[in-house]
Amino acid sequence: MEQSEILKQQWDATFDAILDPLCLTDHNFHIVRANKAYAKLCNRPLPSVIGQHCFEVIFSPETSHEITNLGERFQLRKTQTLQDIERTLQITGQLIPMSATEEPVRLILIRDLTDSLHLEKQILESAKMAELGTIGS
Repeated sequence: MEQSEILKQQWDATFDAILDPLCLTDHNFHIVRANKAYAKLCNRPLPSVIGQHCFEVIFSPETSHEITNLGERFQLRKTQTLQDIERTLQITGQLIPMSATEEPVRLILIRDLTDSLHLEKQILESAKMAELGTIGS
């Protein structure tokens, strides 16, 4: 029993240490478990997101409905204003079978691509300017 409790504490610490927002949902996309980064993205306390629809706490109902109809495995990008900042999010969903007797859970991972896309755009602009400089000289 003690070993089981230690493993649970390690699992909880590992799950919460993941920097990208992450949640586990049931087949109806209701949150069973979420990490601290997910709660921060939603700008809500962690206990209040448990049981909520994983996309409705972030997106509009229309966007939420669109995402949930993508199937068992999906990956897409959505731009959303969160906490007064427009963010580009990559959303990945994957069905994870637990055991023959348990219902599978869905893993939802959200990556904020805003900064990397901005950096990519700056590098492209710098390359263009360098090319113009080469042509001009």
